[in-house]
Amino acid sequence: MREEKLQQIIEMIPIIQTLSEEDLVISVWDREATVLYCVKSKSFPANFHFDVGYKVTDRNDKLFVAMDTGKTVHNHIPKEVFGVTIEGNITPIFDNGKVVGCISCVYSLEKKEELENHAKELKAMLADSKDSINQILNAAINSSEYLNQVHEYMSKLESSVKGVYSVVEAIKGNTSRTKMLALNASIEAARAGESGKGFSIVANEMGKLSKMSADSVTEINETLNEMVSSITDVVNAVKKIDEVSYKNNSEVEKIISDLNKVL
Repeated sequence: MREEKLQQIIEMIPIIQTLSEEDLVISVWDREATVLYCVKSKSFPANFHFDVGYKVTDRNDKLFVAMDTGKTVHNHIPKEVFGVTIEGNITPIFDNGKVVGCISCVYSLEKKEELENHAKELKAMLADSKDSINQILNAAINSSEYLNQVHEYMSKLESSVKGVYSVVEAIKGNTSRTKMLALNASIEAARAGESGKGFSIVANEMGKLSKMSADSVTEINETLNEMVSSITDVVNAVKKIDEVSYKNNSEVEKIISDLNKVL
């Protein structure tokens, strides 16, 4: 009768295997802890498998604990014993209320440990990436601040140039008046004849001064126009860089937010 109960369990093992996605080692033991049946696994070390007829003699083994107590016992075998970490359960088999043997079902934690190690490595890599991205963001923020300063300086320079324009306009006005005075002085000198020669010399000098001022104003205007054009180009470039920097900062902040969710 006892053997019949154990045989029934053995016949069910192939069904149990098909129901599980785990690579299991399933063994059936009689009351004396002798192997009656063992499903071997390729993923387990060769020295872990038990041949039919193998007997455990240590009364402190968990096989005996399960059969003596009539309770399922969880078994954990550290990696140092067989080269891989093994876990599983030993469950007593009852027949008419009496323990007639037990079934052990164990699986390797090797794949699970590999996944955990990969997950730890990935987490460490993501943490490093987060630090690097934070550095990039801080650098971008600093660059943005520098760009704002440049923009401020260029605005001040633009205002200064406008102030120079005002001075140039004033010089142009004075040049026109000087030219008019020189013209009037020449006319008066011509009328005065011989007695107006000294006045004529002054008029000529005023004319020269007027021409020099006009030429200088033209040159200053050309220079200022070039400066304004350059300033405008720089301001536009700073604005574009600032826009790109703002967009990049937003994207980097989103990446950091996503990484925080993962970490």
